[in-house]
Amino acid sequence: MTEAVKSNVIKEPSRIIPKRLDARTIAVKSTGEVIRVTNDHRIIYAHLEDQFRGLTNPKNIAAGKSTGHYYDSDENLAIKCDVSKSTFKKVKKDLKALGLIDWEAPKAKKSGHACEYFVKQLTDIDHNLEFIYQELSNGQPSYDHVRVSGLKTKKTKKIAQPIIEESENGAQSVTVAPAPATNDPEQQSGVSQPAGDSGDAISCDDTVNGGNVIQFPKVKKQESPQIADLDSLKCWRENGPGDFGFMEYGASHGEADVDRIVALIDQHYFEELSKVTIFDENGVITGEFIDALSGDDAPKRNDDGTLKKYGFAYAMARAYKAHREGKSEEEIQHSIPVWIEAALPEYIPVHLLPKSESVHDFSNETIPF
Repeated sequence: MTEAVKSNVIKEPSRIIPKRLDARTIAVKSTGEVIRVTNDHRIIYAHLEDQFRGLTNPKNIAAGKSTGHYYDSDENLAIKCDVSKSTFKKVKKDLKALGLIDWEAPKAKKSGHACEYFVKQLTDIDHNLEFIYQELSNGQPSYDHVRVSGLKTKKTKKIAQPIIEESENGAQSVTVAPAPATNDPEQQSGVSQPAGDSGDAISCDDTVNGGNVIQFPKVKKQESPQIADLDSLKCWRENGPGDFGFMEYGASHGEADVDRIVALIDQHYFEELSKVTIFDENGVITGEFIDALSGDDAPKRNDDGTLKKYGFAYAMARAYKAHREGKSEEEIQHSIPVWIEAALPEYIPVHLLPKSESVHDFSNETIPF
């Protein structure tokens, strides 16, 4: 008995990925949004769910092993899940759209650059999702959750059908023909079916118009293709045609040539970036703007996500602001060194400053560029 118990001991922690996330695409019924699911989505969700479940476990909280909260940064999570930061940000946005996760933005001086994450079990929100699987060679879906879970419905009984009768004066009336007799012992005895066996249940809402018909998500048809969100555009701009969705995005806009898609993405990226607020009302650069910067314009960061050279970030913010104001490229390029010298930590979001530096200690010191 002892040997049998020992053989079942888990020697290495493992993460569980719900089988239904093997779906190729998942549609959100309430919004009509359809999301293509990749291995990045599966691995990142499995990691977040595993950590959240452990950190919010009442036993761990009681034992003093956890505070009951789950904090982590995009930088750390991207590394832990072996994906780029831009990919992680795109995936977590998809997972939020599915209703699987949510988060609260970092609070300065408390959690630094880390968000607090909240993760839901798939079974808590699956009623709002439609899973679409790839087909096998025999035409069957690659996974049948209803059959595997034992929820396979029985053969649907014949429901009374409406009969339309027309009178001599042309008026129409609708009557319902009785359903044929059945040998179903439950139906004869008056015992109702369990609520979960929807295949046999006939509710009082069954109308001529089909009150019990399953409503599949309706995706609104767009007259013209939409511009992608800024995170996706930045991701494609940095990773190129090998990144998921790059070629598909070009195709949706009528482009198949890689160079033309690159130009299209650049155009859309700068259009969306122009909508981002650069400085807040206190003259501090917004974290949204810094995070949106791409390529050579993006400031280098430390492993914890803080900026290595905040002077460069300040110069980029001033340059983009000057560009919006109509300043010439020559004037902007000439001003960049001046802006770098004028940079102060007070112009940078607190959570992006290196932890070893304090906002109030720089007034009489050389700025580390």
